[in-house]
Amino acid sequence: MSKTTFSNKCEILGDLYFWHKDTDNDTWSDFFEWGDIGLPLAYMVKQGYATAKDQGKENIEEVWKMFCEIIDIEPELRYTSLADAFDASENSTL
Repeated sequence: MSKTTFSNKCEILGDLYFWHKDTDNDTWSDFFEWGDIGLPLAYMVKQGYATAKDQGKENIEEVWKMFCEIIDIEPELRYTSLADAFDASENSTL
């Protein structure tokens, strides 16, 4: 069970989507294309524009796991912000 709350995952993924979706980096561009539903949904949940139902929550959780894999952080640990997640990573960020 992840120590990062669902709302924090939405905040982290929502911030990632909002601030970095137009990157030229191939890895991240592929990730944003792959997460074309979960990332904007996480942003909308973060902003209070939407509520994720079961399938939406599953999609966001899947995107969360892939995000953690890309930056090589443990998805089960607790992160409270995008900066917190990037700080925990030894991989280069955006």
